[in-house]
Parts: sequence; C-alpha cells; structure tokens
Amino acid sequence: MRPVLGWIARLILCNPVLMAAAHAQVDWQTYRHDSARAGMQPFASDLSNPAKVGTLGVGWSFPPTSNGVGAFLASPIVVNDMVFIGSQDGYFYALDAATGQLKWQYPPPGNPLKGSCGQGGNGTWGQYGIRSSATYAKIGGQDAVIFGAPDPDPRADGGQGSARLFALTLGGGLIWKSDIVAHVDCRPGSVPHERIAFSSPLVLGNKVYVGVHDAGDDPIQQGRVAVVDLSSGNLVPFPYASTGTLGDGTRGGGVWNSLATDGTGVYFTTGNTRIPPCFTPYNNCTGSEPSPNHGLSMIRVDKETGNIAWSFKPVPFSRDGDPDWAAGAAIMSTSCGELIASVQKDGWSYAVNAGNGSMRWQFPSTGLGTAFLNAVHGDDDYKRPGAAWNDVLIINTGGESLVQDGIGKGYGKLHALNACATTEQDRVRWIADLGPPYSSGGGYSVGAPTVTGGIVFVGTDQGHLIVLGDPSVVPAAEKLCSNIHYSPSACPPPYVPVWSLKPLADVLMPDHGSIAWLRKEAALAKGRVFVGTLNGHVYMIQSGFSDVGTIWRYTGTPCSGDSCPGWQMLDNNPKTISIISGGDQLFQLHNDGWIWRYTGTPCSGDSCPGWQRLDNNPKTVAIVAGDNQLYQLHNDGWIWRYTGTPCSGDSCPGWQRLDNNPKTVAIAAADGNLFQLHNDGWIWRYTGTPCSGDSCPGWQRLDNNPKTVAIAAAGGNLFQLHNDGWIWRYNGTPCSGDSCPGWQRLDNNPKTVAIVAGDNQLYQLHNDGWIWRYTGTPCSGDSCPGWQRLDNNPTAGSGATPARRAAAIPARVGSGSTITRAPE
Repeated sequence: MRPVLGWIARLILCNPVLMAAAHAQVDWQTYRHDSARAGMQPFASDLSNPAKVGTLGVGWSFPPTSNGVGAFLASPIVVNDMVFIGSQDGYFYALDAATGQLKWQYPPPGNPLKGSCGQGGNGTWGQYGIRSSATYAKIGGQDAVIFGAPDPDPRADGGQGSARLFALTLGGGLIWKSDIVAHVDCRPGSVPHERIAFSSPLVLGNKVYVGVHDAGDDPIQQGRVAVVDLSSGNLVPFPYASTGTLGDGTRGGGVWNSLATDGTGVYFTTGNTRIPPCFTPYNNCTGSEPSPNHGLSMIRVDKETGNIAWSFKPVPFSRDGDPDWAAGAAIMSTSCGELIASVQKDGWSYAVNAGNGSMRWQFPSTGLGTAFLNAVHGDDDYKRPGAAWNDVLIINTGGESLVQDGIGKGYGKLHALNACATTEQDRVRWIADLGPPYSSGGGYSVGAPTVTGGIVFVGTDQGHLIVLGDPSVVPAAEKLCSNIHYSPSACPPPYVPVWSLKPLADVLMPDHGSIAWLRKEAALAKGRVFVGTLNGHVYMIQSGFSDVGTIWRYTGTPCSGDSCPGWQMLDNNPKTISIISGGDQLFQLHNDGWIWRYTGTPCSGDSCPGWQRLDNNPKTVAIVAGDNQLYQLHNDGWIWRYTGTPCSGDSCPGWQRLDNNPKTVAIAAADGNLFQLHNDGWIWRYTGTPCSGDSCPGWQRLDNNPKTVAIAAAGGNLFQLHNDGWIWRYNGTPCSGDSCPGWQRLDNNPKTVAIVAGDNQLYQLHNDGWIWRYTGTPCSGDSCPGWQRLDNNPTAGSGATPARRAAAIPARVGSGSTITRAPE
C-alpha cells in the first residue's frame, strides 16, 4: 500500500494543475486532516517510512519552559508552515512550525475568550475557553483560520459565555466575529447554556457549520447545527434540530462532534434524549420520548436546507442510558463504496452506506436484538473518532468480548477493522494493547488515531506518542484471538487469531501531559508530528534522532579530523530519556519510569549488561544527583531519595519520601543540598526532615518570584532563570514572610532559554544558539559584563526542547551537575 501512496504523491507533484491541492493536503488543515474527518495524511513522508519513525524525537516545545500556558484540550492544525491551536485558558496561538516560536496570539494577554458564567459542570457553561481545533479557509481571497469560543464582550448576551466563531488572518488580524451561535443565560433558574466546545468548524462552499450541544446535560439542551456565511460570519437559517422542531423547547440530541462532508451531504452523530437517563436493567424508567427523536443517531442532512436525508439509530429510547454518540462520523472511500463509520459511547462501532444510511456492519456483531438491548448502553468512554486508511478503520472500540467481559476491556486498545469484510471472522485485522506502561488503560487513556501510509499515530493519557505499523507495511510477530476473552490457542469460531501490534516508536512528551483527551489527535504535516498536552505545551516531533538511548563515556582521545574514536558505549536502550551523575556514579531514567545505576561493565557488541535497576515507578519524570545522593521527582510532585536498596524482582523498596507537593515542576541537587521549583515560581531548600505520613515539613522557602522557569545548582551555588532571561544567584538569605532578598542578578539577556551548572561553573544558552560561561562579575545596574561566549551554533537554541537546550551547553557532567527540566 505504501508504493501506491508514494505514486500518488509523485503524480501530483509533477502535475502543475494539482500542485495547489497537494500543498494543501500535506498540511493538516482541520480536525482529522480534512472535511471527511478520516484522520489520514495521504502524502508520503518520513512519517510513512517504518525505518524513519523509529528515530522520532521531540524537536521543539512551546512554551520552552517547564510551565505551560494553559491546558490544550484542542489539537493543532498546520497551515503554511504555521501551527495554530487554542487553549482552555481562552487564547489562540500561532507558532512557527519549524522552530515553535510564538508568532502571535489572540486576543492579547489579559483578555481571554471566556465568559463570566462559572455555573454548571463539564468546564462550566461559559468559561470553557477553546476546546476544539481550528479550521483553515479562504475568505475574500485571503488565507484564514476559524475557531469557536465564548465571547466575553457584554454585547454577546451580557458576556456570560455565549459563543461565536472567530475568523482571523494568518497574521492574527480579525476578519469577523460571527453572530452568536450558542447562547448562555447564567441567571438563576435559566435554561439556555449551549456550547460549541467539542465541534470544530466545517467549511463547505460559502458556509461554515458547527455543532451545538450543552455542558454535561446540566440541563440537557436541544441539539442543532449552527451555520454562518463564510464571507461575513452572519447566521444563515438552518432548520435542523435533533428533537422536536428547532426552537420549540424540546431537549436532547446534542451535536458533540465535528461535522463531516463528502461535498454533497453533511454527516454527524448526536447525543442522548432521555431525561433522566434509563440505566440497566432498564426497569422503572421515566420520561416521554420527544417527537421526532433523532438523538443517539448517525445522521446525514442536506447541506443547503438542513433536511434529514437519513438517520441511523441503533439504541432505542427505551435503552437510553446516556450512550451519547460523541465521536462523530468518518467518511471512508473504500473498495466497497462510500461508508460512514463511527463508534458509540457504549463501545459498539458501525459502518453505514453513505447514500441511504443502511447498516453495512456492526462491531461486535450482536445484531440489534435481545442480547444487544439487554447490554449496557450508558455514559461510557468510547468517544473518539477512528482513522480511515483505504479499507481499514482504526478505532478505539469495545471489541468482540464487549458483551462477555464488559465495557472496559476495550479501553486502552486500538482495533483495526476491515471495513469491506463480508464475514465476522474477517472483520478484525489487528489489535494493539496500549495499556500500562504506555497509558493508564482507562476510558480516556488513548486519543483519536491518525494514519499515513499504514503507519498509525496515537497519544496516551500518560504523555506517550505511540507509533504502530500495519502488518502490510511492517511484519508483525505475535498473534492473539480476535475476541480477547480467549487465548490464541483456544480461539473458537467465528473468532480467529489476528496480529497483535507492538509499538515501532514510543516518544514521551517532556511534560508527561495527556495527549489522549476527548478531541486530542496527532497532526501529521510535512513529515512532522504536532501535539498539544493537557499540561499546556505544544510539541513538534520529527525523525532523525538515530542515537536515542545510546550512552557513551569519553575515554580521553580527542578528534583527529573527522575521526573521533575516544568514546566507549555503556548502553543502547531506546527507552533512555535522561542521564545524570553524582560523585562517581552514573544513573539513567527510562520513559517507563525505571531508574538504573551503572555498575561498571561497558557494552560488548549489542549486549550492555552493566546496569542495576533501582526503581520501576511510571510516575517518575526526573532524576538528579549530588554528593552520591540520588533523588527522583514524580508527576504528582512527590520527591524521593534513594536509600541504597536496589530492586528485587518487581519490589523496589529503597526510597524515602521527602515531599508531596503537586506544584513541584523541577528539582536540583549539589553538594548535599536539594532544591525544588514550584509552578508558581517558589523555590525551596530541603532542610533534612523527611515526610511523616502526609506531613512533609522539611523545606525552607528561598524565593517566590512567578517569573522563575528553571533552577540549577553546582558546588555551593544555586541559580535561577526567569522567563525574561534574567539569571540570579542565591546569596544565602532565605525568605522572611513575603520578602526574599537573597538573590544577586548575574544577567538580563531576553535571549536566554536555558541554564546548567557544574563544578561551580554556570552556563547559559540563547535562542540563537550562542552559549556563554559566567566569568564571575555580577551585574551593575543594567550592565552585565561577566559572560564569555563559547559557541554560536544556531541549531543549539532554535526549536529545541528545554532538556535538549540544556544538553547543548558544554557543562561537564560531574559531581553537582543538575538537570533543570523534566527530561524528554
């Protein structure tokens, strides 16, 4: 299948008539790539090359600091070498796709797109910010991006959180704000609290479509589709309503997803209508069914009139336990015709014929009779759309064992389904179990998959980007039963052994933030991957990190010309994400949280036996060492000190807890001292008293400056870096109340992006790649002359993650050296 992909790309690139379309397609212009919402990048690149994806690594981070800018619940789009994404905090960002540098944000700082209404659940009625991806469009001949958000302008229903669509130029200028498309009334006893939080705009012809839903059925709203004119943002009449007649007060059937189109029809799925929901065993249920009722349905409407062409509804009103059809529709162009495919919250997946809405297949194939009706159809977590690649649908679904084993067995797994198979035994193509250590294995543990050339990309709630290869592209070695209730050796008909895929690559996000939330996906554009995390960072991942995980020790022989023989390999494990030394000891941290100590035996060929395991906790995000003391930081802020007992089997008891503060984002150690940095900029020094139960009193505050983004320690010195580039050295005076005078300024250069320290030496890296060493003269007023330039290589500072930036500085790794960021 990959040769066909490459042939199509070459054909288009050689045909000037098709060049403009090709340029658009190598971008990622909307949620799920294009208006079909298929989640597929059709053009070949390094991302469709199995030999290249094994070398993926994080190329840059926005922002470059450990503190994020607000949770990214939306996913990025990539257009014209720019990345666009909105945050839950109500800001829309434009980044340089090559470097991650911020080009502009909308609106300016201090004026977020969040309403005043904090009432209600699921992110509140009016303060949910930007939770869905933007969409590219041409408006009046100029390139533009369109996204939805609450409008705090008092003219928008009093600024409570009624939502509009916003159209901006690629330079950040406002083209228009649409008429209000979703209304909020926060007054006591009021009903309207419509939202467009989970629906990315669909641009079709001269119109923009967006789905309207509610905030956690609090109370439930009437599902509908809002349509505005592309050139002006003015509302266009569109009479579709999921229940009753538009505007008649009937409730239910929210459109929680991004509408799709094949250019003729508009497709989407709808939510529940029963108030209150009716839960299994479906006895004594109350409430009357609205008429008409197109909730819990997959729907095609006419793009002009909004009239329903067909509606497919597998779960009847009598079994409405809130199994919203939240995932939305993916349009599949297959060898057996055009199909519309999706998964419902209850774990059943479907493909229907695009022309008439007749069911092509159900998975698992229980039919819609008694066994199906008596199963659980509730508020469960199959809410993410699938990716369509030729005749294959790749999706998080309940699986063949759904009825036998319950709703949760499919969580944390991807199924590849043969969409054109004519028998049940041929339906499942492969299964990938992405539970621990890659994810929690729960309902929100994997995001929406994306695919290019048979190579599949999916994020997890533990911050892993997992890459898989279809067996037609990358041969698989293991099998399991298509019904995971059974072993491969005892797999009864109609089930059959199918391929069990293992990751080709596993890239851990430096902040360990989830990339698996409701509308999270990996955007694939021009051979690079772009993701946003719930911890507030955007990352670009690219190939070319061929030596990831290889550790070398310098043996003393410098380079002679291009020959640099003076290195001895100590390990070659691709899971390694950071190394640190303290005293005469060397330690490494793996992306699964395992910590290892080097015992002195170098590699012999591919065998590297010289490592002893000290811990196996998947929460570990950083390690530091000083004076032969080893410390680790967990993603919940807990800090631990190694007490000397290595692991025995799966038991790793040799750790003592020193703190349990969820604000902790970084630690540093040197000469018997341990320091921590909080996400509010506060810096603390450990005074020697470990935790007793939940009480961890052994910390003294040294600073409280919210500008602090990094700390480094060496010898008897502690240093900090501010987000404006200022560098400070601690002079020994701790805080007294809110006064923290104990800091001396060493530099004030806004180009500074990272600092490291070692053997009483301090180094800094600038965003232009220049590296400087501190020579000992502190600042006097605005003059900071005490720095000597060591290098001017632009690749060191441009587009690097914090850990790589720090690694680019030539500080000798020795006693007292530190890592100032969570490693990648």
